[in-house]
Amino acid sequence: MATLQAEHVLLSAARILRVAEAGERQLDKHLALRFNVLDYLRDDEMGLSRIMADLLDPRAGHGQGALFLKTLLRGLAERERERGMESTLHEICTAVDQPAPHILVEKERRIDGDRRIDVSIEIDGRRCIAIENKPYSDDQPDQVKDYLAFLRREYADRFLLLYVSAAGDLPSGSSVTKDDLKTHGDRFLAMPYCVSAAGAVSPSDEAPCSSYSIADWAGDCRAHCDVDRLRWFLLDFKNHVQRTFGENGAMHDLAKSEIISLLLTNSEHRRAAKAISDHWLGFISYMITRARAQILEILEREYDDIDDRTTKPDTDKGSHFGIWLCRQSWAAYSQPEHTGRARTSVRWSTGRATAGTNGRSASCHLVRK
Repeated sequence: MATLQAEHVLLSAARILRVAEAGERQLDKHLALRFNVLDYLRDDEMGLSRIMADLLDPRAGHGQGALFLKTLLRGLAERERERGMESTLHEICTAVDQPAPHILVEKERRIDGDRRIDVSIEIDGRRCIAIENKPYSDDQPDQVKDYLAFLRREYADRFLLLYVSAAGDLPSGSSVTKDDLKTHGDRFLAMPYCVSAAGAVSPSDEAPCSSYSIADWAGDCRAHCDVDRLRWFLLDFKNHVQRTFGENGAMHDLAKSEIISLLLTNSEHRRAAKAISDHWLGFISYMITRARAQILEILEREYDDIDDRTTKPDTDKGSHFGIWLCRQSWAAYSQPEHTGRARTSVRWSTGRATAGTNGRSASCHLVRK
């Protein structure tokens, strides 16, 4: 009975989606709702960092001065008022508001131990906002710990490290411990790309995560900007973030009310939909495992010295999955996570295709030192 109910819900939802897709195609003729300029640009970790860095740079080509930087600081301060972080953000915002502050924005700022901060915003040489951008990849061992130590040494307590991740997830324990985060207090803040991806953001004394997201910031920047060319880009940036890390886009909006109506018709529909939802990540994990086995089976028929290092999917978080493939005849390496720096390898990973090797990609990449 439960299987029949689930099948009925799926068939009904499929009909609704077909109607929504037909409606979307008609709207596209007039509004091009699915068109987004970021679909033609690099949108992996490096590409997204570049967009954020340029928007936050008062001297960049957008010509808006520190408007977008101030918008970020004020948006965060408004949301963090209850958590006591407002003073930290207010101090930095006051420095930015001073007449002719010297603001230096760097991408991939090199620090101790060959570490690189994704985006560094230094104000008058005395304060710094550091952004560690982690939309897809995991931290390296002690990565955030090293960043915090460097920032503390260089700027005392006049800094803020923003850790930007898809859903506002905190750094892994191997990157920095909770005790270390607590030591730095209000100088660390996690920030999601999209709040809808994170759900309800719960406060934490040890490692706060803001309810203010990159999507919120892009929307606020658009609201405060009067230049049409920039407003269109900011809208595309916001929509891209929501589509990639949270909401499902225009077609989802068109179908939402009909899907809700379907689920409201009776409780059996809701139970069936809940069962489908509960098993979705398990289904993804099964498909990934099967695909991995098929890929390796094909390659092992052709080569007798294949060596694979598999990144297993996280079925709780729906994390992406990858395979690093090497041949035993190639030079050995000691740390699989640094394969790209050590020798030629081939990488497959799941998700929507992106340029570069830091994002999620359905294609093959050759990486060599």
